Amino acid sequence: MKLERRNLGLLCASLFLTILGVKAFLIHRFGSDLPYWDQWAKEGEMILAPAREGTLRWSALFVPHSEHRIVPTLLLNLGLAEWSGQWDARVECVVNAMLHTGFMVLLTGYVFRVYSPRAGLVTAWLQLALTVAALDWENTLGGFQSQFYFLIGFSLTALWGLLDPRGPLTGRWWIGLVGGGLATISMGSGLLCFLPCAGLAGLRLLRPGEGRGRSAVTLLTCAAVVLLAWLTRGVAPWEEANHATSVRDFALYFAHCLAWPAAGWTALAAMAWLPWLRLAVRRLGRSTPRQELLLAAGGWVLLQIAAVSYYRGVDGGYPAVRYADIFLVGVLVNALVWFDEPAAWSRAGRVSGMLWLVVIAGGAVSTGASAWRGTLPSIAGRSRVYEENVALYLKNGDVAQLSPPHQVPFPMVDWLKRMLDRPSLRAMLPVSVRPEVPESFASAWAREAAAAGAGLAAVGIVLLLAGSALTWPRTE
Repeated sequence: MKLERRNLGLLCASLFLTILGVKAFLIHRFGSDLPYWDQWAKEGEMILAPAREGTLRWSALFVPHSEHRIVPTLLLNLGLAEWSGQWDARVECVVNAMLHTGFMVLLTGYVFRVYSPRAGLVTAWLQLALTVAALDWENTLGGFQSQFYFLIGFSLTALWGLLDPRGPLTGRWWIGLVGGGLATISMGSGLLCFLPCAGLAGLRLLRPGEGRGRSAVTLLTCAAVVLLAWLTRGVAPWEEANHATSVRDFALYFAHCLAWPAAGWTALAAMAWLPWLRLAVRRLGRSTPRQELLLAAGGWVLLQIAAVSYYRGVDGGYPAVRYADIFLVGVLVNALVWFDEPAAWSRAGRVSGMLWLVVIAGGAVSTGASAWRGTLPSIAGRSRVYEENVALYLKNGDVAQLSPPHQVPFPMVDWLKRMLDRPSLRAMLPVSVRPEVPESFASAWAREAAAAGAGLAAVGIVLLLAGSALTWPRTE
């Protein structure tokens, strides 16, 4: 046990350094300290400026952003701005990277302890490989994107807690309920974490034996929360143009999501999800608690895919990069299915597992190579143009600098001008557009932390290799 704890600690520490280092390198190489797009209106004008002016009402944090309530994200970024004294997107990105990396490490530690050290190692390396491919670059480079990390973390906490067979008699169940409640105010689809819990609790009611009362409480609680969240959901009529308008649009977009990380390989969508589908067919209704959690997590990802396929599925297009972190959970769930039964390590099981891994690896390499070669350099170049145009406007006040053909980080020129002219907001802008002001401690820390990303990743990978060499031979 002492040896196992040492290996687990080494694995978690090395994985944290490696993934954080990769994300920090992306932020350093391709990111910016200038806020971007929706961040200006929602975060800057509605939250940060009123906070500086002493007029912020806390109810403003709960005002829907399109279909979403993003309370934890707004609270986090408000706290960072107050700490920093500057509205620095790079500070937000680095903290977001730490948040997401911490969640990935906790998930790996859970797998290590509940499944096996071997499963923990596979989970660690799989997460690292997909991180290196930069498949989720949009969330990594966006200071406003922690909403996805909160959604995933709180939702999986809800599944873990609410599926405890002991029900409300344990603290774990109540932690799950709180986690689910926080998920509903993290993103519009947060309420979906309660549906798998309700479904599995309903299946438990069909089984003979004790525990039916606890299952009934879980089912009724989940149903009540879903109803309340649905009745109070955000409504955005201006987003209706993005909704799927036919079954074909919905199904095609859904298939593109299933095929991630190669959304264009639609024919392989079923292959990517075959392990979970097999588990659902074989074990639904007669599963162990560990299998229930796998079924619930996979079901949660599929519900998230269904939601985005309707709300953003116009013309059956391809999912935005920002959904990649949700899809990653689906990949991990399918990977863990191979460790759920000893038959997975039979000859046929190993062959199937290798085929599945080839599909995932091929998609990751193809998509990641495109991002590294083309998308990320263009994002970096675009950010430099944004910084130059906003800096010139702040210097000379010429609104033409914000107008087409000039590129700016917010699409509505008059609105952007109004925000830039607001004294409380202008005073918070980062040094990339106000080089005459001193850099805050937090901004300097974030810049240096991002610059150290390559070194952190190098140290982490060496430790991860050492931890893997120590752990793998001792696994069953």
